[in-house]
Amino acid sequence: MLQEHLGLPEPLTTGAKNVSAPISLGTYSQDLADKVYVLYQQDFERLGYDRDSWRDSQSASPIPAKVVVPEERFYDEIIERNIIISSLYQERQRLHADLRRVSRLHVLDLVNALAGLRRGFRLLVSKAWTGLCAMLRR
Repeated sequence: MLQEHLGLPEPLTTGAKNVSAPISLGTYSQDLADKVYVLYQQDFERLGYDRDSWRDSQSASPIPAKVVVPEERFYDEIIERNIIISSLYQERQRLHADLRRVSRLHVLDLVNALAGLRRGFRLLVSKAWTGLCAMLRR
């Protein structure tokens, strides 16, 4: 639907950038797979996922005894996330400050007053036009 909305001739595709670590047979069972399928059945059907694809990934390669993310990468990702969260908080504070400044300026009151003046001016012009037309007809 997004492809059609954007008017793209080619289908949108992405590379597998977020690859999960292999799961062990002890943590992912048929019972758990059934629960996941029930919860996300619409997604499975819409996206064409195979209900039992989890089995293929387990048998395709030997499962390492322990999957570990290197400590340096782990810390780098934590730091990156903290920097992003910090910048989001700064942006939030800036937006709140802007909102307080705008509220203090009583911009809404000014807009309402200008709208009232516009309505009054249009009524005055309408009456003047009607009076002028009546005078010219005489």
